[in-house]
Amino acid sequence: MKLLFAALAAVLVCHSAGAAFVEDFQGKTLAVDPSFKTGWGTLTGSGEATVSFTQKNRHGFMTVDARKDRRNIYWALIKRAVTKDIDMAALTRPGHALRMEMKLRLSDAPRRVHFQINTNRTTDFHANLREFDIGDTDWHTIAWTNTGLDVKPGDDVFITLGMTDMGRALYTAEIAYVKASVVETPNDLGNPLPYRPALPAHFDNTLTVAEDAIIDSAYPWANLKDWTELNPDEGTLGVHVNAISGSQITLLKFDFSTFRGKKADGWGTLELTTTTAAWAPTNLEEFGYLRAVEIKNTAPDIRRDSVTWDSFFAGRPVLDVLNGQLFFDVQPALQRNGKTVIEINPAVMQRLIDGTSKGIALYGQGALNFSFASSQAPGDGARPTLRFNAK
Repeated sequence: MKLLFAALAAVLVCHSAGAAFVEDFQGKTLAVDPSFKTGWGTLTGSGEATVSFTQKNRHGFMTVDARKDRRNIYWALIKRAVTKDIDMAALTRPGHALRMEMKLRLSDAPRRVHFQINTNRTTDFHANLREFDIGDTDWHTIAWTNTGLDVKPGDDVFITLGMTDMGRALYTAEIAYVKASVVETPNDLGNPLPYRPALPAHFDNTLTVAEDAIIDSAYPWANLKDWTELNPDEGTLGVHVNAISGSQITLLKFDFSTFRGKKADGWGTLELTTTTAAWAPTNLEEFGYLRAVEIKNTAPDIRRDSVTWDSFFAGRPVLDVLNGQLFFDVQPALQRNGKTVIEINPAVMQRLIDGTSKGIALYGQGALNFSFASSQAPGDGARPTLRFNAK
């Protein structure tokens, strides 16, 4: 994707007691260093978002302004070295690892942020990254222990907070403190999630889509329940399908009534079956991808035979109804009857189960015309399907 993660303008108050790095924002100014060596630095990429890191009222404020961003594929980071404040000799010994902890709250939620712990030699940034799904705007303490960090004497060690693809708006992470220390026993907080991990070998539960619909910003008053695809084999009209294009969004709703009160057990998947696909191959990043976002519980109920763009958004901004941050993006399967698998992290899966999220919205990232089997497809095999475990 786009992970060269770095850090933003920051201040630091470093307390060396206990061979730990502590940023508690108690100093008169924030220590800032664009090279990240002696203070905080910021970095952005893959879009037009900007980022700043400031100190006020003994808290740090990481602010991402993506209001002028065009495609919502940006990344924004704050970063700094902790090499001089931790026990580097211990960190290079077997059985020791670096733990990063932070207390923060977000201006909008649910949103994911991520930690990175890496060195000046790190090349696999995904392996050294963990995401945290923050479900509300209250204070949260999150921590991750990087037990796989490749560190040698003489390395510089960096910690990073990242905010990526948050949406085309203004977002702030208010930070009470940041800590980093060498530990022998991991003590993670807030369920750090690996980036796109291996999926479970087996899912106990399967749900076929209960309701689906297409809405179109080009024809906001029109209901498109009869969107139909030409049968390519017979040259005749075929079955009703779902569709995604520059102006079309597909909405999916699943019936979790028998799972209320249960907990998501690991990652789930959404499976789509391609009927047709048209795209423009380019060297643009993620151009022609399929994006999945959560439908907020502020959205009206989804009825295939009546919903329109106007009725769904009811004059409200899109970000009031759809989560601005994707939970997955992927190039769809480009062959007929091909399967596109969308991974769903445990926190998103839980919100779907308990009804905090009303469903899933799918749209195109870049130039893409894509259709896939709908709830009207004959038999369950091709219809949009969720697979997950719960306990």
